[in-house]
This record gives sequence, structure tokens and C-alpha cells, in this order.
Amino acid sequence: MAGTARSTLKSADSLADLERLEDFELYPRLALWLLDAGEGEMAEFWAGYRERPERDTWVVDLIFSQWTRLDPRGAIEAAKGSGHEGIPWWAWTINDPDAAIAAVKDESSDMAGFVMRAVGQFHPDRALAVLEENPEFGQWNGIEGVANGMARSDPEAALDFLRDHGQYYDMRLMKDWARDDPHAAFEWLRANPNRQYNRQEEVFLETLERENPEVLGELAAATPPGALRRKLEAAAFRNLVKENPDEARALARNSESPRLAAERFAELGRATVADDPGEAMAILGELFESCPDAFTRSRFTSYPGGSSSGSSPINGVSEFVGQLVAVDPQGTMDAASGQAGGENTVARIWLDRDLDGYATWLRGQEAGPSRDQGMAMVSTKLVDEKEFESAIQWATAIEGESESFDTVNNVMNFWIQTEPEAARAWLKTADLPERYQEMLNRQFLQP
Repeated sequence: MAGTARSTLKSADSLADLERLEDFELYPRLALWLLDAGEGEMAEFWAGYRERPERDTWVVDLIFSQWTRLDPRGAIEAAKGSGHEGIPWWAWTINDPDAAIAAVKDESSDMAGFVMRAVGQFHPDRALAVLEENPEFGQWNGIEGVANGMARSDPEAALDFLRDHGQYYDMRLMKDWARDDPHAAFEWLRANPNRQYNRQEEVFLETLERENPEVLGELAAATPPGALRRKLEAAAFRNLVKENPDEARALARNSESPRLAAERFAELGRATVADDPGEAMAILGELFESCPDAFTRSRFTSYPGGSSSGSSPINGVSEFVGQLVAVDPQGTMDAASGQAGGENTVARIWLDRDLDGYATWLRGQEAGPSRDQGMAMVSTKLVDEKEFESAIQWATAIEGESESFDTVNNVMNFWIQTEPEAARAWLKTADLPERYQEMLNRQFLQP
């Protein structure tokens, strides 16, 4: 019955009709047309389609899946030079695996990965036997195909297979397994800790947080202290922020370390800024109460043998402050003043977002080391934007003589390296205080 129904389907499209269609509407109409097309018609359509600057992979797969039923050799020849040379080998294998396997052994070992991919996707047990007889067929795409086929019934074996063949780049299997059976996937991860270039742990956590967030806390509680447990707890907290921000805030207040409290308050604050900036500012205040050195605190790890390494800043704090600066820069600066590294951090973020706004605020501050430091930062930012004259004006306005001379010298050094003729021409006619003029002339105009 199914065969009779299919035989009655007829395409109303001509070859010319199909050639005018964009990919988003081409696929279903091409599929119907291909049911009755001969190899000559397929070749004619492909000759036109391959000239398109961008080709849809699904459309290419469809063309060759039908063409290789009728004329696999012609399809393989037609694909040469198109960038899709492997597709007809893959499609032929699906249609006639015996013939394709035999042919690729004798004719095109560089296409063996595409053949193995097709065999593996649909017949993984047979693919393992072929691979045992022909280990040179273990090309990356073939290995991925075998693993994908195995994963339908045994994802653990599939991931072991990828690991044993040095494949750490295909993350789809871990995504699917983490979604379908997070506990089993987690046990595999614990038994196979991360190696170089292996993102499986990261992908597992991302998938779990998106698909099964309720499992995060359970897994964290059952995991020994260490990096993996911290990552699970952080993901569980992010989910708690979404589901119950009041409970998340209470948990942040009761964190067992200042660093963890800062990370949690930052996460909570980032989720609050858009809807309630005032409340987010209050959360920033709690962050500083729990961890006054949140901008400068570092973690050091000691290793056997006496070596050690330092960590990056506390996760999320700078990002949270950046969000607050976007809505209330002066309020954020006031909140951060007095905290170790606070003014510098806010100033850098504010400068990057709104140089004029920060400069206007800075001019209104009392003279002193803090204002001088801000002026030096403005000068440096102006150098980055190649506003060298303005950069020198800010540098000469610094009250601390040593800091002022150093900043002026740095600006001029960079200007000379970047635009030597323009820099020297300006310096010859510049109206600078005498002490700066003498120093710069001596350094940059003397032969």
C-alpha cells in the first residue's frame, strides 16, 4: 500500500522552477521532484545548484541520496571540486553499503571516513568489524559516525569509543545523555576526568542547567569537595536565583567563605539589575559587606613539589559592577569607594562605556591622589583613541609632579612611535608649561 501511494506522487515543478527557489522553500519541493527524476535530470540540477555561492547541506544530502540510488559513480564524479566530495560516498553507503565499502577500499581511501560515518550511523556493529579489518578507515568523521550509531543503545560505550580514539570534539553525545540520563552521564564523567581540549564536563553542566536543573543540588551533595562540586553548586545557585531569589539571597548571606558569598551576590545582582537597579545596588552593598576585597581577592593553589598558581578575579563581580555602571555610574562609584581596588575597577568600566561622562565627574572631584590616578587613566584612554593632544593636556593637569611627568612622557613616547612626524611637528609649536617643554624637547627633538 505504501509503495502504491508513493508512486502516485508527482511534482508540479519543472527544473527551471526549482532553480529559482531559495533553499528555505527548495527542500520539500526538490524531494518530491527527485522521486521521478532520472540521473540526467539530477545531474542538470546539480550543475546549476553547485554554482550558488552558498549551498544548503541538507539539500546537497538530498540530491546525492537519490542520485546514488541510480548512478553512484556519476554522482561521485559530479561532486568533485565542489567541496562536497564526501557526500555521495556517504549517500551511496546508505543505499548500498557492500558496494560502497568495497569501492572505497580499492579506489579512495581518503573518502573512507564518509563511508564509515554512514555505516556507523545505521549499523554500528558492522562498522566496528569493518574498522577492525581496516584500521586506516578510522578517520575523525567515521569515528563520530560509529559513536553516534552506538549512542542510540549504549551512550557509555559510545563515549568510551570516542575517548579511545582520541576524539574530544563532538559534544552531541554528552548533551543527549545528560538530558536523558543525567545520573549515568555524571558517573561516566567522574570516572573519566577532563583531559586537554575535553569540554564534556562543561557541556554536561550546561545541559543539566538547561534541561534538568533540579538534579544539580542532588549531584553536588553527593560529590566530594573539589572543582567539580563547586561547579555543580554554582549551577544549582544560578537555578535557585531564577526560581526563588529570596532563598538565593539567604544562601548567599550564609555562605561559608567571603569569596563564595561574593560570587553568589554577584550572580543574584546580575539577575536583578534590569528589573530593579536600586535593589541591585543594595545587593552590591551586601557583597562588599561579605567580601570587602572582592576586587582584589585571589586564590592560590599549591601543588606537590612546592609550586603554586594564582586564580583569576572572583567570578561575576566585574560583570555585575559593569551592569550597574551602565544604569548608575556615579552611584556605583560611590558604593565602590573605600573598597580595595573599587574606584579603579569602576573607573575603568565607566571609561570604556562613557569617557566624557567619567571625565566630567572626575573634574568635579577634590584634588588628591585618587583624582590624579583617574586623570592618568583618562590620559591613557585618550592615547588608545589616538587623541594625543588631549591626552597630554590631561597628563599635565595631574598635580603629583612625578606622576604627571611619567604620564606626559608615556603619551609622547607612544605618539612618536605611532605618528612620528605629526608628534614632532606638534611639539615644536606646543604651548606647554616650561618644565614639560624642556623635558620633551630634550628627549624627542634633540638629534
